[in-house]
Amino acid sequence: MENENFLGIYLSKTKATAVLLSVDQANPAILNCFSVSTDQGDDTGQVDDTAGSLAELISQGLAVRALKFGEVSIAIDCSLFTQHNLRSEFTDPKQIAQTIKFDAEEVLATDAANIAVAFEITAVEETGSDVTVYTADRHQFDDILADLQANNLDPIAIEPDIT
Repeated sequence: MENENFLGIYLSKTKATAVLLSVDQANPAILNCFSVSTDQGDDTGQVDDTAGSLAELISQGLAVRALKFGEVSIAIDCSLFTQHNLRSEFTDPKQIAQTIKFDAEEVLATDAANIAVAFEITAVEETGSDVTVYTADRHQFDDILADLQANNLDPIAIEPDIT
């Protein structure tokens, strides 16, 4: 069934790559992939502002190729986030999740309302946990998410590409 295919998108500031995967357990496969860019400068270095957003370009690429999918997941390029190593006084993942944004706010000296946060617990000890925190401009991510959703690309996950 076509709507069981999975769309993965790697997103950077000016480029994106879309990969359509078959989720058939017996025959997993890459069904199609393509890249788009808003960085369409000509020989004079002028950028074409009519190119559209990355989400629009991906949506157009999917339509032209008549590609169907069920779920979408986004990997965010490292140029769109910053990585920090923090220490949490908590060991319980639920407590860390509830407080990590404020820990990041303190380290970054910025208002927690302005940052988007993802984290990974890297070590747990009796006295607390080591946590890798990924932060980004929340308003920028609100815009990215709204643009994706406006183009029928509503992701089930948006994660930093840390590999």
